[in-house]
Amino acid sequence: MAIDPNKLRAELDGDPRYNGLSDIATADLINLADRTRNLDTLTATEIIQSVDLTELSGLDIGQKVDFWGLLGMAELDPFGKEATLMIGLFGIDSNTIGALKAARTVPISRAQEIADELGVGVVREGDVKTARAI
Repeated sequence: MAIDPNKLRAELDGDPRYNGLSDIATADLINLADRTRNLDTLTATEIIQSVDLTELSGLDIGQKVDFWGLLGMAELDPFGKEATLMIGLFGIDSNTIGALKAARTVPISRAQEIADELGVGVVREGDVKTARAI
């Protein structure tokens, strides 16, 4: 699917950061991963990779049963009740919760953020040149 040059032009006109930049610099800036997107779900594997094993071994047997029970779910909501339960198990200031907070977001670019509007997630120099010519 091609980028809609009219929509890209509107994006370029709407953000003063693009003013005065070359086409390639503009494309680089719009493709820069300078923001984050929240994930809707985390898998059990993603959660296990975030767990501090020392903290896991410090849980009592009941907490371990609760933890492994949570991981038995197909997907977990990293901002929902599952997150609250994990905080209850490990503690808000734990390494595990810190790692899970980082794992529940991904870096994205403005181009990726508006991919549905523009048609693709990467803007090239030629796309900028075409849009500016409109």
